[in-house]
Amino acid sequence: MSLENFTTIFEQLTPKPKSVLILLLEGKDDEEISQEIGATEATVRKHVQNLCDRFEVPSEIAGIKKNRRQELIALTAQYLPDIAKNRAFAPEKVRFASSLPSFSQNPQDWGGAPDASVFYGRSDELSTLQQWIVEENCRLIALLGMAGIGKTTLSVKLAQNIQEKFDRVIWRSLRGIPSLNYLLADLIQFFSKQANPNLSDRVDLNIFQLLECFRRDRCLVILDSFDAILSHGDFAGHYQDAHKDYSQLLKRIGQEPHQSCLILTSLEKPREIALLEGETLPVRSLQLEGLGSAAKELLRAKGLSAEQRWGTLIKLYRGNPLALKIVASTIQELFEGNVADFLDMSLTGIVQDIIFW
Repeated sequence: MSLENFTTIFEQLTPKPKSVLILLLEGKDDEEISQEIGATEATVRKHVQNLCDRFEVPSEIAGIKKNRRQELIALTAQYLPDIAKNRAFAPEKVRFASSLPSFSQNPQDWGGAPDASVFYGRSDELSTLQQWIVEENCRLIALLGMAGIGKTTLSVKLAQNIQEKFDRVIWRSLRGIPSLNYLLADLIQFFSKQANPNLSDRVDLNIFQLLECFRRDRCLVILDSFDAILSHGDFAGHYQDAHKDYSQLLKRIGQEPHQSCLILTSLEKPREIALLEGETLPVRSLQLEGLGSAAKELLRAKGLSAEQRWGTLIKLYRGNPLALKIVASTIQELFEGNVADFLDMSLTGIVQDIIFW
């Protein structure tokens, strides 16, 4: 849908549907919207359905089902700020209009990314990654490390720190093992200036279209749990048979010129990263080790005692944040939070159960 068509439909809306649309853009849920406009939640849902119909929001694209509400919000975030700049809103809508430009300047889709507000250490890693992306314009980066080491949380914290440097930001997990064409359709739909982009059944054409988006705008993509599509056999970094086309995606993003960046997290390094990376090249990888002294902040937050023995506990669990959180809960439950009692007891069996790699 064009800006002109969107504007025409928007200006024809009566006050309540228009308010619902703006409140959706603010992130309000049905209950909050119902209180704002003085209607039932069922009425709010009906307004949303009617708005999706009015703005011709598709329920599926290229055979892939879409969340119409989210598509409506994305469409509104794309066009409504332009209307706000050129037309005066009614007085009661001034507070909405004042916050709208941020949606236009930097649309974001965090797609179920975890909360990274509680974050321990990793200042050196963050500094290195921000240097690679913001200053050196790296196109493809892999965050690597064992399970529970903090790759996912670091990816979210990094994206939050540099989001203002990008026109669009999207975070996706591959844990559900999506086909590449499914993922490409999702990304292109988000990055495209069109409400209904032309998608192909051919992976190579969809990759080409994604790269066109990467060249037109500065986009940041985070793909979490990339190892979900890798084959865990004798050869590290190889793909499952059904997902070998992901190799083509990484190669083209790493080799072809554009102004965007793809960050992936993985237990092991994809072979394309190994082949393309270099200290002066736009493809890099960072191997995460366990937390050092910063792990003490985690134990302190868990309310553990006997601080003089924390170093031993951290070393025992290799500074792995997830392992430390698990053992901290055990210590709280069985030893009233006393680390010394836990370490001094002959609990080899329990320790082996908790150290699960």
